[in-house]
Amino acid sequence: MCRNDQVVLALVGNKIDRQDQREVNIGEARALAERFGMGFYESSAFDKLSVVHVVHSVARKCIHSKIADHSRIMVAETRQALTLHDKKRGKESKRNCCE
Repeated sequence: MCRNDQVVLALVGNKIDRQDQREVNIGEARALAERFGMGFYESSAFDKLSVVHVVHSVARKCIHSKIADHSRIMVAETRQALTLHDKKRGKESKRNCCE
C-alpha cells in the first residue's frame, strides 16, 4: 500500500527545444505542479542534461523522503524505549546508593 507521502511526483514538460510548438503555458504547468505538490521540470531528449537533471532531482527527493521517514521512525522508537517516569521520591531515596 502506498501513502501519498511515500510517492515523489514530478510534472515534466517535454520537447523544450521546440518552443515554437509549445501547447501548454509554462505558468499553467507550474501552477498545476504546485497545486498537486509536484516538482515541475522541462526537458528535451535533444538536451540530455535536462533529462539527467529531472532524474537526479526526483532521485534526490526520494532519498530525502526516505531519510526523513527513517528519522521519524528512529525518534518514535527512541521515545518508546526511553520513556522515563519521574515519580516523587521519599526520604529514603535521598541517600547515596553506596550507603
